[in-house]
This record gives sequence, C-alpha cells and structure tokens, in this order.
Amino acid sequence: MIGLRRFAMCGQMAQLNWQMFVCNFIVTPPQVTSWKDDEELKAQFGCALAQGFKNNFEAACSIFGKETNKALFASVNWLDDPTVIEAKANYNAVTTTKKDLLDKDSLCFKLQEFAEEKIFFNGNEVYSAEAKDRLAAYRLFADIRGFIAKDSISTTINNSPKFMEIKFVEPDKKEVVKTIEHESKIEDVLENSPIKLKLVG
Repeated sequence: MIGLRRFAMCGQMAQLNWQMFVCNFIVTPPQVTSWKDDEELKAQFGCALAQGFKNNFEAACSIFGKETNKALFASVNWLDDPTVIEAKANYNAVTTTKKDLLDKDSLCFKLQEFAEEKIFFNGNEVYSAEAKDRLAAYRLFADIRGFIAKDSISTTINNSPKFMEIKFVEPDKKEVVKTIEHESKIEDVLENSPIKLKLVG
C-alpha cells in the first residue's frame, strides 16, 4: 500500500512537473496588431504628407480611400509618430533637388504638369487645381510659347494726367404754359360741329 501511495504521489508530482514544463515552453501567439499600429501604413502616410496635399486629411484619404474614419484618426493622431516623421523626411530627401532657375521650356513643362495634375479624392480621380487656376496656367503657357500674338495684347500705358472739372450752372428755366380762356356760346359750337344736333327745349 505504501508503494501505491508513493507511486500515486510520484504520479501527481510528475503530472504537476509536466504541466509546468508544458506551460513554460508553450509559445504564445503574437498579438494581432490593428491598423492603428501598422508601421507600413504610417510610412505611407508620411510619404503622402510630403507630397503636398491640401491638408492632412486629404493625405490620409489617399492612403485609406473611402474609409474616412481611419483617415481622420490618422490625420489627427499620427502627425507626431516617429515612423511618419522619418518617412516624410526620407521622401523629401529623395525628391528635393537643387533649385535652378527655369528656362522657357522647363517653365512651360511645369505649367502643363500643374494644369494636368490629378489626385484621388474619395475614390475619384479629380484635378488638383481649380478650373480657373488651370486656365490661367494654360494661358501663361500659350503666352510663353508664342501661341498668343503680341499685337492682341495692349501694353500701352497712358501717364497723362486727367482732371475733372466741376461747373455749377443754373437750372433751365421752364416756360409756363398759359391757357387762354374763351367763352363761347353754345350756338357757335353747334354750328361749327360736324355732328348736327337739335336742341329741344
């Protein structure tokens, strides 16, 4: 009986040791991270910020598309994130070049590029500039390239001084129309009238 007890106790101890051994070596699955902690999305948002969208929300919409709740969260909460700042700096370092003065051809190229630039806004491809700005860019492009004749543009400046004189004049006198009173007898009126009337009296 003592042997059975010892064996039972040893079995219980062995089972406890086995459970501890198994618990110590079970690898817990990695925590599933949400989109809020996704480093790749943060890096894309940093690059979008460097691309010159009108505001942070539009930059976030270019990443998240129609999921505006995520775009709003990113545009407010990710601005100070180190991954976003680093991605923005890296993008600017690669794309920024030394600025040189533009010649006519390169200026025309930039104007045409500006007028035809499109962005994705809420899932739709739209022009980034307003229509009036695009027309102004095309007009300047046409002027630089010589498509608009110089004769049609008036560049004369009239520097001669112009004065205004104020003269006080009397108001025009109006003629007073006088009525002529004439007493006529009824018989005179009846004789001269084209309608023949007969007085009954």
